[in-house]
Amino acid sequence: MRIIIVGGNHAGIAAALRIREEYPDDEVIVFEKKMK
Repeated sequence: MRIIIVGGNHAGIAAALRIREEYPDDEVIVFEKKMK
């Protein structure tokens, strides 16, 4: 499964890490807004 997280702030990264722990075979993608 592919899991997409929008927002690379603390909560987004924490969610990505937790998902990787729970579902190690799934792909986790984090999108972050690019600063100008």
